Amino acid sequence: GEDALTFDVPDGAVTLTAASDVPLVMPATSLQAGPQERLAMTVTAGFTVGGRFPIGIDLVSSGLAPFRGEVQIEGGTTAPVSVLLPAGQTGHHDLEVDLIGQTPGPHTYVVRLVSEAGVVLSESPIAREVRPALVTLVSSPAGQSFDAGTLAELHFRLRNGGDQPATGLFRFEVFDEPREASFSLSPGAEREIVFELPLDPDVEQKVYAGRYLIDSDAATVT
Repeated sequence: GEDALTFDVPDGAVTLTAASDVPLVMPATSLQAGPQERLAMTVTAGFTVGGRFPIGIDLVSSGLAPFRGEVQIEGGTTAPVSVLLPAGQTGHHDLEVDLIGQTPGPHTYVVRLVSEAGVVLSESPIAREVRPALVTLVSSPAGQSFDAGTLAELHFRLRNGGDQPATGLFRFEVFDEPREASFSLSPGAEREIVFELPLDPDVEQKVYAGRYLIDSDAATVT
């Protein structure tokens, strides 16, 4: 007859032997014990660029069967990524979280490794500050000299240092003459604005003060 024996064994390589009061011929049996699915997940978050931040995911499979499932990110719009990892192998996946359209302030994104059966095997939270649009003037013609009777070109450069897009008007006034130009900046983008200023031949040679205004949906800076 056959007898069924139930017992606990540790993970790893196991050798089974049997002893009996009656003559018995049974060679030692070697087997590998462990769960079918077991994975370790390491999550690395990168720096935000252009309103998006990258997430690197490293997986190590130490189970006895191939792993089938997906990586999910809660808190954003990133689509799940399918994972198929043979037993004993490693894998790497790169994902991005789009911050555009999210409410500025602190956010927590949760990276989850989920099996094909819907079991969460691992999860890791990532804290990230979502910044509003921030338009600044990064260069201007301040300090430049122009000859009387010429057409001066005044170059200004704007940058959006936030995580949200920004639109608005850039205004500049000198000689009591206002000028303006519209702008639209995606996160991390820059734009150059050029104003042409005709100078009278008899204009007095001195330092003239100018005033600029950044009027956008993000903020107003003078």
